[in-house]
Amino acid sequence: MAQAIHTLRHSPEVQAFPTGLGSAVKYVGEGMANVVFSFPEAQDSMRDLLIRVPKDVTGDHEEIHKHWCENVYPLFESRDLVPQYLVKIEGQDDILVRLRSELEAAETKGQRKSKMKGTKIKTDIRTAMLIHDMRPRNDNEILIEFKPKWLEQSPTAPKDATRCRNCAREAYRNNKKGTGDSILCPLRFMDRAGEVSMARVKEFITKGLGISSGSPAAITLEKWLRENTLLPHLHDAQVSNDSTGVLEPKDQFKLGLAMTLRDCTCYVRLSRQGSSIEKVEARLGDLDLKDQTTKLDYWRDMELELQEQGYYLSNEKPQQKTDCLLS
Repeated sequence: MAQAIHTLRHSPEVQAFPTGLGSAVKYVGEGMANVVFSFPEAQDSMRDLLIRVPKDVTGDHEEIHKHWCENVYPLFESRDLVPQYLVKIEGQDDILVRLRSELEAAETKGQRKSKMKGTKIKTDIRTAMLIHDMRPRNDNEILIEFKPKWLEQSPTAPKDATRCRNCAREAYRNNKKGTGDSILCPLRFMDRAGEVSMARVKEFITKGLGISSGSPAAITLEKWLRENTLLPHLHDAQVSNDSTGVLEPKDQFKLGLAMTLRDCTCYVRLSRQGSSIEKVEARLGDLDLKDQTTKLDYWRDMELELQEQGYYLSNEKPQQKTDCLLS
């Protein structure tokens, strides 16, 4: 028998698909590996759930979820992570038909990005992930979404580097693309006493959200940026899992975990009217394990490229403008 939402629990095991989600599904978005949908008719506490289903290019979610439970979850307080539940969707023919139909409709309506068009939900799907919905629940709420990136310098960067690893990587990317995209130095997240750093961080992560300087929401956000425990905890987890760098990693599995932590997303939901920071909901998501066996050569090659082409020392040609805390 399908179970109710209140029985869903933190567990690496597959759980029964819950009741109370309603019959309707709505396309929310997608990445290369998964598609996310909401349940517009969900009841009560079920309204906070989204479903993430794998595409044909993706394996089943069992190993991904097991890694999250065994290696990511123990690093943080439960309140710091976007909750996720592995559920059995095999045999749920009605919901699968609706999901596939909604994805086709999203493509017809032009809602899918061009690079995603034509990709399909996995054919022989057995499991899916139910995840906590961090989107605003009403017009009074704002969701701020950003990637904290590398919160500490690369262990193998030159000692006299004038750029952190992320700023060096972004300068490299801009040169390859022939663009001058703005870059936020992630070290500024840890420079919490720095007025310039806090102003730059706040401006960058709220771009396009209509949060005016001096507004209650802006004041709450700045207080959270200065006092939160989540980002320092993430910083420490990155460092503790990679103390030697990608060129000669001491532990390849831990390196993969560190790289996962360097590419996660931080979701911050707060009130437009402002509040105490205790009422700010901030969680980390996008924590699927980076496969160190297939990525290690890429990470090594990138590190060597940044060193040899002068990106760490701001000597690349043509030179890119960055605003690194180290410069």
